[in-house]
Formats: sequence, structure tokens, C-alpha cells
Amino acid sequence: MRSFIFRFEAENLLARHNMLVHKTGSSKLRSIRNQSGAVRKRNLSHTCQVCNKSFRGRSNLERHKLIHTGEKPYLCNVCGKSFAQMAYLKIHSFTHTGEKPYKCQTCDRSFAAPGTLMTHVRTHTGERPHICKICGKDFPQSGYLSAHIRTHTGEKPIECKVCHQRFNQSGRLIVHMRIHSGEKPYQCPTCDRSFAVKGTLKKHMRTHTGERPYKCKMCGQAFAQSGTLATHMKIHTSKAVNEKPIAWT
Repeated sequence: MRSFIFRFEAENLLARHNMLVHKTGSSKLRSIRNQSGAVRKRNLSHTCQVCNKSFRGRSNLERHKLIHTGEKPYLCNVCGKSFAQMAYLKIHSFTHTGEKPYKCQTCDRSFAAPGTLMTHVRTHTGERPHICKICGKDFPQSGYLSAHIRTHTGEKPIECKVCHQRFNQSGRLIVHMRIHSGEKPYQCPTCDRSFAVKGTLKKHMRTHTGERPYKCKMCGQAFAQSGTLATHMKIHTSKAVNEKPIAWT
């Protein structure tokens, strides 16, 4: 059964890729999905009393229960980090060994975790299955959706341990921490200036390239920064029509 499921998952990814990218194999994809539904629905006789989720075997249910108890009995003998499931510990061990056994069949990139591979495959298929119920925006990963939902709720669960400023995404905390550390990992190859944020480097590069991607729809004038365009637009919306125009560079 397990080998069939693994083979099914690989065939499912390939069929989805062929249908979305090459526009072929839609009937095969439907067939595989039907098989998937049959496999999932078969023998789900063990049910969690906490959340009502069902599993094929008792061992699967027992592993699932650790999510509710918070127990993490599987310990990494290298760094001491603990995990709720042996499978998670095995995937974690690859961070120490450098092993990446999960390989993309499209571009030959390799990954340490099967979930990371599945997310990567969506860059080829264009699939974005996680949809925000509030605004309809879609995402390739559930984590991206969770972070996005916080823009609606205003929740900021991630806290800086230095200054206690809070953030809705872990990535924003990472960038923020560079204020405290002084780290500036993004270096301009032209003038050697360094920046804490990749986007800031991208904006800076326009001072060398002369690129002006932000164009005023009213007069056609172009700008290197979106903020400069926003300020420029006030010329068109201002009631002071006779005010001397600002010189833009």
C-alpha cells in the first residue's frame, strides 16, 4: 500500500504538471485523483477523539495524538532538537548531513523534505491551491496563506526578543533583526554599498542602471521609485493649479 501511495504521489505531480504546463493528460489526472480519493477513504476506522480526524491504522492515530499533547519523544542526537514524529526527525537530520534525497523531475533541483519538493513543483505547474476566504488571493503554500490572513486580522504573533516589536511574518522579523545586528548581506556589485533588505538593493541598483519603471499615467513622466511617483501625482490632484511645479530628478 505504501509503495502505491508514493508512486501515486509522483504520478499525480507529473500529471498536474503536464496538464497545466503542456495542456495534456487531463483525463489521466482525473483518473489519478479518483484513485487518490478511493485510497484515502478506505479503512479510515481510527478516529481522533479531539479533532475527529480519521486514520487507516492505530499507529497513525497515535502519532497524530502527539500534536494535541505537545509530546516530542524523538530527539536529534546532534543538536538535541526534539520532534513529535520519527519522520520529522529523519527530515531534520538532513540539515546536519546535507543530504537532499527528494529530486525535482523537471529541473533536477533536490530538497531535504518531500513537502519542500511539492511546494517547489508548484513553481513549474503554477498551482496555487491555498486560497484566502476573505479576499480570494491564492498561494502555493499554506504557510504563505497563514501569514497573509494576518494582514486581515491584524494579528502579530512574532515578537523581537530585543525590542519587543511584533510582526505578522517571521521573514519580517528576520529583516528587522538586522537593525540590531547591523548585518547588511546584500551588496551592490557596482559600488560595493551594502543593504539589510534585498528590495532596498534592487531600488539602489536603479541609480546605476537608470531604470525608471514607475510611470505617471497622466503625463508620462517616469520614476525610479514608487514613492517618488506617489509624490509626483499630487501635482495632478492638487487644487493649487498655479503652484510652481516641482523639479524631478
